[in-house]
Amino acid sequence: MEERRYDPNGLIIHFRKELDMNNREELKDFIESHFRYNTMNSWNGCKSWAHCVKVHHLPLTNDECTKAFDLLDIEEVNEFLHDLIREWERERKFSWQVGFNGRSSGYIVLYQGGVKPDGQRFSWPGRGVDENLDFTDWVLEDFQEKAKFLSEFDLLADQLLTAFVGFIENYEVKNEIIHVPRTVKVLVEKEAS
Repeated sequence: MEERRYDPNGLIIHFRKELDMNNREELKDFIESHFRYNTMNSWNGCKSWAHCVKVHHLPLTNDECTKAFDLLDIEEVNEFLHDLIREWERERKFSWQVGFNGRSSGYIVLYQGGVKPDGQRFSWPGRGVDENLDFTDWVLEDFQEKAKFLSEFDLLADQLLTAFVGFIENYEVKNEIIHVPRTVKVLVEKEAS
C-alpha cells in the first residue's frame, strides 16, 4: 500500500493532483490524461470523466480492504457517501451528477443532467462527455476552467475516500439477527351466528 498523504484539512490526497494553473501545457496534459470510463456499457463507446474506486485500487492495507468489503453492504455508509455526492451535485445545480458504474460499481462517473421545471432531476447516463476535445482554439482561461472543474471532481473523490476510511477506522461490522414483523394471511374459522 502506498503511504497515505493528507492535506491540511485532514483529507486524503489520492485522486487530486497539484497543478500550476498558469502552465498551459501542464493543464492540457492533466485534462488529456484524466481517467475516463464508460457512461453506460462499453458497447456504446461513450465515456466521461471518472475515477476507479474499487477497494483494491484504494490506498488501503490488507486489513482495511477486508473491513472495506464488509462496509460496502452497510446502508448507513452508502447513505453518507451518497449525501456527499448529492451535496456536490446540488452545488452545481445538478447540471453535473455522479453515478457508480461498472459490474461491481467500482467507478464513479460524471454525467450531465439538470432539473426540469417541475423540480425533477434528470441525467443522460448514455451520453459521452468532453470526448475528442480539440484544444486548437483554447486559451489559458479555457484550460484553467476545465482543470478547475476536474479538480473539484477529484476533490469529491478524495472526500468520499476520506469518509470511507473514517468508517473503516472508527467502526466495525457485526452480524445481528433482527426479526422483521410481516403481515401474512391465515385461515380463521368463522364464528357461529
